[in-house]
Amino acid sequence: MGRKNIIFDLIGVLFALDHYAIFRHMGIPGVLRYVCTHRKDPFSVAYAVLNSMHLHETHDYQVIKYKQVNLPRCISEWQQGKKTNREALKEIEQYVYTPHGASLFASEYEKKTVNNIITTMFNASCLTMYMKPIVPNVILAKELKEHTSHRLFLLSNFDADAIRSITLLYPDFFSLFDGVVVSGNVGFLKPYPEIYHHILRDYNLHPEESLFIDDQQENVWGAQTVGISGIVYKNPWQLRQDFKKCNLL
Repeated sequence: MGRKNIIFDLIGVLFALDHYAIFRHMGIPGVLRYVCTHRKDPFSVAYAVLNSMHLHETHDYQVIKYKQVNLPRCISEWQQGKKTNREALKEIEQYVYTPHGASLFASEYEKKTVNNIITTMFNASCLTMYMKPIVPNVILAKELKEHTSHRLFLLSNFDADAIRSITLLYPDFFSLFDGVVVSGNVGFLKPYPEIYHHILRDYNLHPEESLFIDDQQENVWGAQTVGISGIVYKNPWQLRQDFKKCNLL
């Protein structure tokens, strides 16, 4: 039976975090000073801090990843709708200033720089401001909508406030989709099976007629556990070629 339903991840496949815009927000001279004095990518340090926080917690919660880094409980619960972004950021800030958290930084300047990045990445209003469309993939979605009979859906680990903000910023983009499921609204997270069952049930989709695209292997595996085929996204050229191989274009 042919695939009729194409389910896209949002962040990482159709939208991306604009690191350069965040650097401009923080002040490019300050970021350049950090890179020159510390010889590090501040985003890599930020991810390492979050992973370190995760390692010092009990794992009786649904662990999720960002850029292959395990995120701490507060971020998981934020994206699941159990915490506000302010509550999550408060926990991160408290950790940064604990003895163990502070030991991860080579200097107070590094701590300040990385804390600013984390605050921006996990603040709903800032997050939507610095999320930009991945243009070739948005064009691909438009082609599917206008020239095929496939139904298009979004399935994302994302904050409820952030999805409302980004929907207002890009109404034409969101009009392409027949349905949107966001973890912060439904209380389930990728890669766990409940969120895939939720989208199948809510939109009356058959898993064998559905294809899921995500930039994280774990999330594609999660979809496959409930019978949905998957593509691990790497770049726009690869995605278009995979769609052609599947006779979706």
